[in-house]
Amino acid sequence: MRNTVSTLGLLLCMSAAPAAGQAWDSPSFFAPRPGEDIGVFVTVPEDEFGDVGVQAIWRQEGNLNLGVRGGFGGHSDNRAILLGAEFYGNLPIGGTYPINATWIVGLGAGFDDDITALRVPLGISVGTYLGQGAMRIQPYVHPRVAFDLVAIDTGDDEETETDFSFAIDIGADLDLSERWAVKAGYTFSFGPDFDTSFDFYGNTFGAGIVYRMPRRVRSN
Repeated sequence: MRNTVSTLGLLLCMSAAPAAGQAWDSPSFFAPRPGEDIGVFVTVPEDEFGDVGVQAIWRQEGNLNLGVRGGFGGHSDNRAILLGAEFYGNLPIGGTYPINATWIVGLGAGFDDDITALRVPLGISVGTYLGQGAMRIQPYVHPRVAFDLVAIDTGDDEETETDFSFAIDIGADLDLSERWAVKAGYTFSFGPDFDTSFDFYGNTFGAGIVYRMPRRVRSN
């Protein structure tokens, strides 16, 4: 009887535990001068938020600064598809310090068997260049606030809720040559705090390599 009660208690705790996931924009890999490139990245969220994932990101500058990304995260037994797009532009900063800043707004979502998590982040990336020549490093911070909407299929019904969250990335871009660079970043996530079983996003590390493609996309 004691073992049976313990087992039932454990099952109840597991069923009440909040689900969590990896946001489509974590890490953002977004320095204030992101460059025109295509890259492949490995993402590593905290243990309870998923297993190792992979994302590809393409960015292009010009009259129209845009980026798109896609990949997968989540747990190995229930992979989540991560898709997103972003628009951005430079912010003028005066003064004697060589500081760069760029605003960015995005739209994306994560999908798995039971959960659809829509996320609209708005933020600013601030950083600078260190070093000269082909090998330069661009450290940066990227704080952002996001509108989050989650829809959970419970089998008999669907739970839907909205909230706001905050995240900040600390990252760096290392130029290896005129054409190749390495990007790395770590996302600290705060919220959202839903009443549904999906509760929050987790901290995530990521790194990858990019190939510079100086090809312009211009709006009319």
